[in-house]
Amino acid sequence: REIRKVCLLLFLIIIVTYFRPIPLSNLLEHAETIEISMQELGVDNGGVSYINESNRAVFSSQEKENIITVARQYNYCRNLSSVFKYEGSKKRHPAKILMLYVEENSQKKTIYITSMQEIIIDNHSYTMADSWEFIDYFQSPPFFD
Repeated sequence: REIRKVCLLLFLIIIVTYFRPIPLSNLLEHAETIEISMQELGVDNGGVSYINESNRAVFSSQEKENIITVARQYNYCRNLSSVFKYEGSKKRHPAKILMLYVEENSQKKTIYITSMQEIIIDNHSYTMADSWEFIDYFQSPPFFD
């Protein structure tokens, strides 16, 4: 009976730890460089699909610090599919995708933040409830003119 309680408690601790919010800033704080680009996907009035992609913007040291400060206000969480590699097999498509290109210790990583409350890191999908708000932060100059 005691073993059952201990196992249940251990299981609950693991579940709570696994699904706890993770600060977005953890992905950026040690970056040597951060670059950004944005894709907007849609269908025009004539029914033709389009993708508008911005040029990559490279952040200065001060801009990088500002972005890290903003990122501290946002979290993402693991979900059940985070365990598996992301295959891009969702039936719906996001309207916007923000790509953060992060270089740390000579290793480059791309972080995809979608307007569908999703963030993809190292080919694993996570949930980011306020992804639209974070994306909107980058919609205006000086990021994209």
